[in-house]
Amino acid sequence: MPFAWFVLLQFPADTTARVIALGPDAMNAAHIAFALENALLKTRPPVWLTVFGGTLDGDQLKSGLATLYEPYRAVIPTLPDPYAANFDFDRRQDVDAGWAAATVTWSTPPVATLAFSVQGAQGEILPAQGAAAIATFFAAREGTAQPGFVLLDV
Repeated sequence: MPFAWFVLLQFPADTTARVIALGPDAMNAAHIAFALENALLKTRPPVWLTVFGGTLDGDQLKSGLATLYEPYRAVIPTLPDPYAANFDFDRRQDVDAGWAAATVTWSTPPVATLAFSVQGAQGEILPAQGAAAIATFFAAREGTAQPGFVLLDV
């Protein structure tokens, strides 16, 4: 059964929101595959959802960052036709190998950036596209965040 925490923070200048959600049953669900521009990913459904909102305006976040984390089984590189990709795939190592993350950041509701990243035991396999937007979101929030505001990926 999924569960979540919702936190509403009221500061003198604005109100912000945070959500952390966990779907533990997703760890045992069947894998799904989806294609990116340069890779095919085989993952389980998302296990974690995190949302860090900027200023809350009524029932809408003016800016924010939302990330889905899912365990991945394989990342298969792809190239556009007529090229062929070359990769090794050891069926004996057919286990979840790390975490894939899909992150959406927005500075205003109609302007959003989507970034994917894949983290394995040896480090970053597929670097986050759009990583600058993520850094910009957190840099803009430093003035209203509590001391020691950090995002931990454990």
